Amino acid sequence: MKILRIILLMEATIGLSVGGLYAQIDTQSVPTLEPRLTRLYGSDSLNLWYPASQAALSPDGRWVVFNTVERADGMHLWIASTEDGRAMRLTDGPEYDGQPRWFPSGDRIAFRSSRFAPAQSTVAHIVSLGIDRETGRPAGPVRQITLEPTWGNGYSISPDGKWIAYTTDVQRTAPAVARVGHSLLQVLPATGGTARTLVERNVVFSPTWSADGQSVYLATRRDDRIGPRGPDPTSGAVVMRVSVVDGRTEEVVSWPNAEASGTLLSPDARLICRSVGDRYELSAIDGTLLARFELPERLSLGGFAGDGTFLATLQNTVAPLRVLPVAGGPSRQLNEARSYDWPLGWTAEGEEVLFGTQLNGESILLRAPLDGGPMRQAPVPSEEPASGWGPVLSADGRHIFYATSTDGQEKPIGKVLDTETGEVREVSRVLWDEYKRFNLVDGGEQFLYAEDHGTHLELRAVHPTGSSRLLRSFKPEEFPNGFAAYRDRIAFTRPSGDSASPYDSTSLYIAIAGQDEIRKVLTRRGQMTGENMPRPEWSPDGSMLALSYSGSPTGLPVHVDGFDLMLVNLTPEGDLVGEPRILTLEPGPRWWYALQWLPDGSGFLVLGMGAEPSMVDTEIWLVSLDPDVAPVALTADDPGAVWGFELSPDGKYVAYSSEMPLGGSIWKVELEGEW
Repeated sequence: MKILRIILLMEATIGLSVGGLYAQIDTQSVPTLEPRLTRLYGSDSLNLWYPASQAALSPDGRWVVFNTVERADGMHLWIASTEDGRAMRLTDGPEYDGQPRWFPSGDRIAFRSSRFAPAQSTVAHIVSLGIDRETGRPAGPVRQITLEPTWGNGYSISPDGKWIAYTTDVQRTAPAVARVGHSLLQVLPATGGTARTLVERNVVFSPTWSADGQSVYLATRRDDRIGPRGPDPTSGAVVMRVSVVDGRTEEVVSWPNAEASGTLLSPDARLICRSVGDRYELSAIDGTLLARFELPERLSLGGFAGDGTFLATLQNTVAPLRVLPVAGGPSRQLNEARSYDWPLGWTAEGEEVLFGTQLNGESILLRAPLDGGPMRQAPVPSEEPASGWGPVLSADGRHIFYATSTDGQEKPIGKVLDTETGEVREVSRVLWDEYKRFNLVDGGEQFLYAEDHGTHLELRAVHPTGSSRLLRSFKPEEFPNGFAAYRDRIAFTRPSGDSASPYDSTSLYIAIAGQDEIRKVLTRRGQMTGENMPRPEWSPDGSMLALSYSGSPTGLPVHVDGFDLMLVNLTPEGDLVGEPRILTLEPGPRWWYALQWLPDGSGFLVLGMGAEPSMVDTEIWLVSLDPDVAPVALTADDPGAVWGFELSPDGKYVAYSSEMPLGGSIWKVELEGEW
């Protein structure tokens, strides 16, 4: 499955070797276990795609509660018997119900729901619902527990069932307060009441009660400071213990250069599970590595069900390749609906689409003619690609820039593959491992990438068959969140507020390759291309920049209510022309990504979601620069969910994969051993 990880453009997996506060151990003696799998429930129709769907096993093991993604305006809870597979719906309606948890008593569940949100709001609260132990049916109405909105980073019920620990946000509960941290770990009675703050951090993941109920463990970033580029998601993961009695915090274990978001803690906070590449590592709470294990393909680990026991979901999904006229009209399917197809790009004349698919269990690249003629196979890299590094296809559809990891090599290696001849050329041996999404520059003729030279980071461009050129050097702490290059001009943004609240305003800068000067073009209140927001994109002629923009300084690395789009006109020298223009994209998407300009610069395509991100509410939108023309959802009639697309060079067609769920299953994963 070498090329599949390239094709799907997956984000970097978390974690490196165990380190931080505790000494290294002999990893050669750590056993690799074969997990024992038990199928608890299966469906031919329900969408159990992880991470949208999450499950929880009742204390007596008789019932499993899970949420499904059923339609654009709702995500609902179901309950199934593990004895006979009988399933029943627990919730319905235009709400988002998810992240179920069982109370220790086994007669009540908690979950996050938007049903108590104010009008025109999509925030979620923690709620509860009684469950009849014998029948699995609801016992009473849904009751609200938390008063303030909660985040999807996890919550935990105390061992005695009397308290709930959860995360919320400083700015939502106190908009006038400007603080460095923005996530609060709070505790309140499980029946509702006044919440008490235990600790404040930039981010809080997986809050979990200790067995004695006196502490709450959590995963967070090792470095809680906010720098010029905002909080660094790979600055290191750390597990902390917070006293419920007096709020004292203690660092338990840390991992350098690791992401904290996927760190799972067992129900009594005795064990830690992290994904490392294609494997999972099980550690004691002090970081001592105990075991490794792998899961079969397509089985996604959802979380602990007990010590050494997990729940996982398996989703059967197909995504056939389709082509759609941008000017309107029906789509055409180019491949059978038997696997997950993913378009990489087009040939220069727009006659063929290069895409990845599977054939007889092998991942391959194919060239699909637009006229429906015979497809031909293209060479794929022979080496294992570096995990999480997304490739990019040159504008002529012939060359792919990708990364590999080699034993003994400290940094990922950048390479270029000729898809016609199969020839591979090495470009760089010092790729910066925090910049994994390669871009294009100069109309797609050159690849854009970054190198790590220790004291500085270099933004570089390389022609598929030529030499590399330096565009700009940055100090590591000054490398921008979002940037775009057009010939010798580099546009990027930086937060420009004070150190206590750096997201109050953002500045746009223009730099010229080979010149030391950096020109500040404009400063605006709020965020432009902040962390986890779409990067800037130059128009085809280089006269305009499209930037994601949130006018409210939320203190967050991404605006929780979506973001607008800012258009900035610039001279060839980088001077501002007129005032920036804001497009709200109404009545189009509030959340959008993957902006691609039309060749004539009259508009662009984006991949967008509605007011609340939904697994089934994803469309390709055509957005005109004419303010009197409303955005159009090109894929509104497509039954599947769209997660990526490629616009043809002439702007007449768009190739995309239409994801369609075919049912799934929930599994119990057990590791043999004394945990």
